[in-house]
Amino acid sequence: MYKKRRKDWDEIPYLEIAKKIKKCPEWIVADMGCGENLLSKEVSNKVHAFDYVAIDKDVTACDMSSIPLADQEINAIVFCLSLMGSNYLDYIKEGFRVTKPYGNIFICEPKKKVEKRIEVLKKEIESIGFKIIEVTTSSQFVYIHGIKL
Repeated sequence: MYKKRRKDWDEIPYLEIAKKIKKCPEWIVADMGCGENLLSKEVSNKVHAFDYVAIDKDVTACDMSSIPLADQEINAIVFCLSLMGSNYLDYIKEGFRVTKPYGNIFICEPKKKVEKRIEVLKKEIESIGFKIIEVTTSSQFVYIHGIKL
């Protein structure tokens, strides 16, 4: 679905997130809802890729509310256009579990989907234990960057 839509986008969200991750090549990353697993092809970091359906051998098929990683194993957790389920807070809680202290969370969602509820979403994310340090909005997307406290 996103492959077709990307042709009309002014920016590609996983590329925007990759710019931040590339600055820290030692980070271990979890891409939650990785789709085509494109982030892993854009960065040199070790990337654990998860989605409901595994498109290839590098993607682990699972429910993102329960991923096969140890507690505090990840330096950065990524939710790029992947908070679609009604249990999206369970996904973020699982991201908190596997992220190291002071690790990063990167979220990107369509602007139309979250702009009216951005304050609620920020409070939900912070109630789980991440501190929001930056929210940026482009013409089509909202990016949230936080740190695990």
